[in-house]
Amino acid sequence: MKPSRTFTLRTFTLCSMLLVLVNGDAALARTHRAASPVTIVFWDSNNPAEHNFTKALVNQWNRMHKDIYVKLQPLPATKTSEEVFLAAIAAHKTPDITNNLLPAVVPQYSSEGGLYQLDKLPDFISYMHARMPTGTLEQYRSNDGHYYQVPWKANPVMIIYRPDLLKKAGISSFPRTYSTLMSALKAIKAKTHINPIFPTIDPTWYNRWFDFYCFYLAQSNGTKLLDRAAKSSVFQDHGAARVMSFWRQIYGQKLAPKSASTADKWKLNQEAMYIAGPWGPNGEVVTNHATQPWAVAPIPVPDGMSAPAYPYTYSDPKNLTIFGNTKHPKEAWEFIKWYTTPQHDAAFLEATWEFPYRKQMVEDPTHFSPIFRQYPQLTQFAKQLPHVAGLDDTPNFVQMFTAISDAWESAVVNQSKSPDAAVKDAAKKIDGIVGNAGP
Repeated sequence: MKPSRTFTLRTFTLCSMLLVLVNGDAALARTHRAASPVTIVFWDSNNPAEHNFTKALVNQWNRMHKDIYVKLQPLPATKTSEEVFLAAIAAHKTPDITNNLLPAVVPQYSSEGGLYQLDKLPDFISYMHARMPTGTLEQYRSNDGHYYQVPWKANPVMIIYRPDLLKKAGISSFPRTYSTLMSALKAIKAKTHINPIFPTIDPTWYNRWFDFYCFYLAQSNGTKLLDRAAKSSVFQDHGAARVMSFWRQIYGQKLAPKSASTADKWKLNQEAMYIAGPWGPNGEVVTNHATQPWAVAPIPVPDGMSAPAYPYTYSDPKNLTIFGNTKHPKEAWEFIKWYTTPQHDAAFLEATWEFPYRKQMVEDPTHFSPIFRQYPQLTQFAKQLPHVAGLDDTPNFVQMFTAISDAWESAVVNQSKSPDAAVKDAAKKIDGIVGNAGP
């Protein structure tokens, strides 16, 4: 039967409407895709200066890139970031990236599938070699031969000192050996009647990074506390007792007080030197009071040791990483490369006084010269950067340094035990900790 004109028109109208709807849905889908770029979740450091720097950079990225949106989120509140990341990995609820990765825990995270294998990215190795001091990247290769972290910043622990107070004591340059440092401390105290150095005696584990560990690394040529497999202690065979003996003399001869103080000793002219990374002078010297002259020197080494111009010291590092659950590793890597360009590394240094892992900063005439011209003392940290070491690759670093701190308290501060005995006891404790830790 021939269809009526009305039926034909209705059929045509319905088909037209369907065509419009289909075309409209396709257009809407295209619009939705354009308005919904790949989203990269970034958990950033809770350090205020670092957060402000990162927030400004992420806002700039999002204005410039419409296809990859970076969603900046603070680390969830808890005791430590390591606890946050472990919980997130276990729950498969990690972000895509973070800039707050402690290298010591990388083996644990990566063994649980929590971190992305970065050397799968075709330009990862070449990019990192172009950015970092020679040989530095190798320090961050995991035992399985792969890379799971982007070395981002290292803050070499050095000695910040008052050259004017040393001059009053008849000292023209900062001591390079234990005996000359001991003589200098005595001379400063005799001539100025102040405590030449005022380290903390607080037994909290991380305080040993700024007395024992930096001195240990300097005289052991960067040897860490454990063997390569992180299953056995080696520090007892690499001069740990020698470091404790030296500091025992400093406290024993009352060249450093055994009392705690919260006073601004630098401002009050009550100390000639202290041990810290580059964030130290930014907070204690430059920001609050710039009237006292200051300089920076490497960690001294034992007498008779043929030391380089910059012996090894603790690096105080934090790194970037891409988490294993990410659905967008290539996009995350594109952002990380942009985040660590020379101009952004220079801006990071100026904003935080923390040092990016970048080679030849002092020689860079474009990006880093302004801050080095303003504060030439900072060039010492830049020159020290190729000669730093971090913590052992083990999640047990807190327990390890607690054992070291116990030994320090008994051998150095209280002097109730000999350095040899204290180191032997600490090694036994640490062997029990890492030997029973499992893979």
